[in-house]
Amino acid sequence: MTGFVTKSGAKFILTAIIIIFAGSLPKLFVGISFDFSAYLKEIHNVLSAMIHPSELFFYTQPEVTKPIFPYLWHPFFYSMKIFFGSFLLALLIGLIFSYFTFFLPRRLRKVISAIVFIGESLPDLFVIITIQLLIVWFYKQTHILLANVGGMGDHYVYLLPIICLAILPSFLFYRVILLACEDELGKDYIDMARSKGIRLPALLIRHVLRNMLTSIFFHSKTIIWMLLSNLLVFEYLFNIRGITMFMYEYPEPLIFTICMLMIFVPIFLFFMIVQLLIQWFTGQRVVV
Repeated sequence: MTGFVTKSGAKFILTAIIIIFAGSLPKLFVGISFDFSAYLKEIHNVLSAMIHPSELFFYTQPEVTKPIFPYLWHPFFYSMKIFFGSFLLALLIGLIFSYFTFFLPRRLRKVISAIVFIGESLPDLFVIITIQLLIVWFYKQTHILLANVGGMGDHYVYLLPIICLAILPSFLFYRVILLACEDELGKDYIDMARSKGIRLPALLIRHVLRNMLTSIFFHSKTIIWMLLSNLLVFEYLFNIRGITMFMYEYPEPLIFTICMLMIFVPIFLFFMIVQLLIQWFTGQRVVV
């Protein structure tokens, strides 16, 4: 446990340093030349500002400033609710659909695999705009609003952004889980369990799911990054005043660094907790 905490702490500090260095990169370039003194000065300013977060300000107008904290807390929690909500929804959809797929005829499973392949190839913008247009069209036809298609003022939307953001990751989770299940079902212990009369539903839940958690964990990192890269597009199209829109509207090195660190911390803690749970539940050691 001590080694785990030490390694995790070292990775956390190293990643935070990389974010700080990367966030200050705009100050390194002056036209086509380099200005290392300005770059080092910006790093120093970022570190000094982080020590005194109550003194952090941003310009809302040329001569009007606001404190970054507590202003930034609401956009941060707004984005994190949508981000982790879509991740958990995509994982749940992938688990449920992959489970029921094993009880379908082989020919139908091939058809579903082809549909999933097409679904993975769909652009994010196409998915969002299509769903928004369908909801608007349905409202015009029936005067029933299935979900709000955008935020406005103090009105916040959660349901539709979470669903839309989870669609493409759910295809990836489905394929990953399905392949991991097929790999586990081909192992010797499955044949032994079947010879003892254990049925497929019990095998999938009691044995296969536990043994493929490590594989799901590793692939979830890629899906997390995909969600994070799409978050700005979703916040823009749904008019969500989240943390990535805040970074987009105020493109300053200090604001970028602070926001990226705020995004990084909960994701890192999430992976640490999941890693500990997998090690406790399966006895398998995984690395963040």
